[in-house]
Amino acid sequence: MGGAITISAGVTVQMDGVTIDSCSNSSGSGGGIYNAGTLSLTGCTVKDCTSGNSGGGIYCAAGGSLTMSGTELSGNTAKQGGGIYVELNATAVISSGEISENTATGTQNLNGGGGIYSNGGTLKISGGTITENSAAKDGGGLYCYGTCTMTGGTISKNTASGRGGAVFVDTASDLRMSGTASIPYGTAKKNDVYILGKVTVEDNLTASDSGATISASSYTAGTQGLFGTAALLAANHDKFAVANDSWSIDGAGKLQAQTVYENQTVSEININDPSKTYVIKGSSPELRIYGTNTGRTYYITLDEVTRTSGQYAAALTITNNTAGTTMTVYITLAGDSSLKSGESHGGF
Repeated sequence: MGGAITISAGVTVQMDGVTIDSCSNSSGSGGGIYNAGTLSLTGCTVKDCTSGNSGGGIYCAAGGSLTMSGTELSGNTAKQGGGIYVELNATAVISSGEISENTATGTQNLNGGGGIYSNGGTLKISGGTITENSAAKDGGGLYCYGTCTMTGGTISKNTASGRGGAVFVDTASDLRMSGTASIPYGTAKKNDVYILGKVTVEDNLTASDSGATISASSYTAGTQGLFGTAALLAANHDKFAVANDSWSIDGAGKLQAQTVYENQTVSEININDPSKTYVIKGSSPELRIYGTNTGRTYYITLDEVTRTSGQYAAALTITNNTAGTTMTVYITLAGDSSLKSGESHGGF
């Protein structure tokens, strides 16, 4: 059973300010704690524990219930679920604290979950931070099989050698996001959310850094990349990026191709395909954007774009090529983009 503590079914345990350090269960699950009962951790620390199987810090067995607030899990190691492993028919609720620098060492299929591995159990995250965890296979921060609900908290700076630096969402599984849930943008295998299942916007995302970067094995225009009601998708789709810069998520949650202009000195950019989003990256003395196919709607993202010294009166000029017709242009500022002195949003 647990390397330090075993809690049997039907037993309720409340721990306050307890530290579990450098424990090991080389032949079983639960390097620090094996929980089949009802366990509440407040202001506790579980660190540097090791399991030869699942749950380096804590293993929550079928029928078990775990509640965590203000608790730190760090430096724990297991084949799967370096920090926590949540078994089928178990429940884990995390409201605050930190799960950091835990490692899932398994390299086989179904291995992963450096921070947390949820294997069909009930996982609810409303606060806290899951950061700098790693997996030798999938899901550096979280391996989600089943339904994982995130209404708050942050998953950041996690990595995986396989898929999903932040989160791996397995087949027939659902990562549900709302409120202040934040998975800061990352590149492939570095804090991205890899989907075999789906990501659902369950309610509006309200934090300035809410959302995630989504990745997949392949990309096809029109494929549903984000799920939710039509109203929620329209209001929240721009909080989600795609790891492959050639793609983005439209207002219906579907994948769409986009054209990326990066670090080029050319100041004139023609937008002529309303089925694409145009992404402009890097610095430019002036952006002159010309629209064709008038009467259409276009989407432009300025990503890490900065206005350099004032050679021109306007940092951004948008011009309709055909007089007497109209076009609509939506502009999103991403990263640390800034349009400095003389900025203009006229012409559209």
